[in-house]
Amino acid sequence: MSRFSDEVREITADSMWQHFKLLFSNTIYVIAGVIGLLLLVTVVAVVVILTGGGSSGDVAIDYSKALLVSDERDLWALDLDSQKKTKLVKSLRGIAAFDLYNKDTIYWREVGSSWVNSLSTKFHNLTQAREWDPNSIAVDFVTHKVYVLDGYAGKVNVYDPKSTKFGIAVSDLKNPVDIDLDHARGLMFIVQKSDSILKGNMDGTYLQKIVVSLGVTALCVDTQTPKLYWSDLMTIESSDYDGNNRLTVATVSSTTISLGVSGNRLFWTRPPINSNVRTLWSCTTSNGVCSESDFKQISFDDPKAIKVYTGEVPSIKNPCEDSNGGCEQLCLLTANGGHTCACYVGYQLKDESYNCEPVKEYIMYARGEFFRGRIFNDKKQSFSDAILPIRFHTAVLNNKRTIDFDYNFYTRTIAFSDDHSINTVNLTHEEPQGIYNRDNCIRDVSFDWVTNDVHYVKDNCDTAENTTLVILRPKENTYFWKTLQTFHYSAGHPTSLVVHPNNGCQYFTMLYKSEGRIYKKCGLKLTPFLSDETVFVNETGLAIDHEEDRLYWFNPTATELLSATLEGSDVKSIDISTVRHPKSVSIYERYAYVANLTSIWRFDKSTGSGLRRLSPMLEDDSNKLIAGVKIFGQLVQKVKRDNPCAVENGNCEQFCVRTPRIIIGESRTMNVTGEVQKICECEDYKSIQDDGRSCTDRYG
Repeated sequence: MSRFSDEVREITADSMWQHFKLLFSNTIYVIAGVIGLLLLVTVVAVVVILTGGGSSGDVAIDYSKALLVSDERDLWALDLDSQKKTKLVKSLRGIAAFDLYNKDTIYWREVGSSWVNSLSTKFHNLTQAREWDPNSIAVDFVTHKVYVLDGYAGKVNVYDPKSTKFGIAVSDLKNPVDIDLDHARGLMFIVQKSDSILKGNMDGTYLQKIVVSLGVTALCVDTQTPKLYWSDLMTIESSDYDGNNRLTVATVSSTTISLGVSGNRLFWTRPPINSNVRTLWSCTTSNGVCSESDFKQISFDDPKAIKVYTGEVPSIKNPCEDSNGGCEQLCLLTANGGHTCACYVGYQLKDESYNCEPVKEYIMYARGEFFRGRIFNDKKQSFSDAILPIRFHTAVLNNKRTIDFDYNFYTRTIAFSDDHSINTVNLTHEEPQGIYNRDNCIRDVSFDWVTNDVHYVKDNCDTAENTTLVILRPKENTYFWKTLQTFHYSAGHPTSLVVHPNNGCQYFTMLYKSEGRIYKKCGLKLTPFLSDETVFVNETGLAIDHEEDRLYWFNPTATELLSATLEGSDVKSIDISTVRHPKSVSIYERYAYVANLTSIWRFDKSTGSGLRRLSPMLEDDSNKLIAGVKIFGQLVQKVKRDNPCAVENGNCEQFCVRTPRIIIGESRTMNVTGEVQKICECEDYKSIQDDGRSCTDRYG
């Protein structure tokens, strides 16, 4: 008998009520609510009748002889002997993914939903805080974990269903669509559609490509043989777990949607060919292959995904059964029945590899359409994500290939620019993306984390217009902006830009006739950064080491990384020619982190030794461009106690600008001191009032 049939009434009612609230959340009419509730009761009654409703009419389901099949709406158990169908889950929008957890429950996700539901109320529903696409589910019934593939951000979430908390086993995947597990061997297999099949341990370690194919769309694992089956254009292939001993099992007339295997019986669904519906097929293999004459179509209306449950549980002991394997958070299967510990998102393992601690600093980078965070432990092959990936939206990227971005630790805000606008997204909670100050050409952004102002370059796009350095202050529903410096178009234009919020200075590269120089602007004073004006630099890549107060940049050919004090003295250089075409750099403690368009690298900032590639995880997976690298953490963005703008924006209504204190000598000589003072400024077309802090219309 189905062990969860008596719980269908409650979970289905709850699911239908969620749909009801979704459909009618915007109405205020009581009569609509009454009608909807009556409709809900009617639908639930139908579902209860179809599933037996926990009465003496329950349908006995032998899952070892059943095929789980989803159609356009519902999930069914199809008895392979009698061909009798039993409805397990009724959905309004269709079943996108599912898996059976022994005979205890079914985890399933409805099309368009952000929830992975449990059919039994004894188990929690699963989700995450940000938008995602749970497109494939695999249950580890040995250690009781749920693996959910997120096609949206290209990652695998591993859930503890008791707490509903999760960690990210692997990320930076390329269009992942299917996942399957071999519990006895502690292995995980992932399909990257039209690219490859990945194999790794169930704790995410030792991930590697074992099959490379432009036609791969689905897979299933035969744990008894053991053997791997997958679809490849118009064939179904098999191989061992290393991708070797490949064999064409069957030649089919179209691509395959989903695969399942039970003993020597192979099942697959395929899209419509000469009709408007999908079809379900099977064959019995002989010597590992099926001839077309052995193909049998199984009567089922419009099938989509299939799963086979053999009922055979691996005879392995749960290594996490006693005291969670000694792990504070996640205990996971790994190769040959072993186990490892891992942490939830936002935590990382301590040195003893059992307990977890909050992540305080991490590597932040933009890849593809997502901001991502990676913990510093370069030996960690899996569970290295420090944050949930954050998707961003860009309007136009014609003048530059990638966005420019920076962050503010204290407001948990990321600011980034495309060609025409400054945008912001929040790190801690999902909210609409802010869009500010649309201009023709925007280059680079730098956050003043003391005042929460964003500095950027308004370029001329190689036209006869002037270029400017601009400061922007985002507010709740508006923003202020002010021009800090204007450059005549014939004098070149600034490109890379960094701000030092404690001394109030801007450092930027100026490109003139393909030659780059660094300039320093402190208050009203603009000077070359290096005393030797014959020294040229690369137009991209500026960074400040805030611990040692040094500025870093690339030489013109980007084969060396140079640095100097913030006064432009004590110039040092190291060879980085191994990293091709670096575009950005960040400094943290003893390391430099450099990104080109395809990878992120780390090496010793003083010697260049210890070069290590940190991202992406797979060396040949560079189809998504990387848009720079930053180090996220409070230690990176320190605020000095004597910073005059640190409290209440220096009591300025709009902009609090720091500038070096200047002392006028007896002979009217100007002496610049090491102290910093603040000046309140107003947006363009407004003037400061007599109180020195408020703003008024200039022509009002």
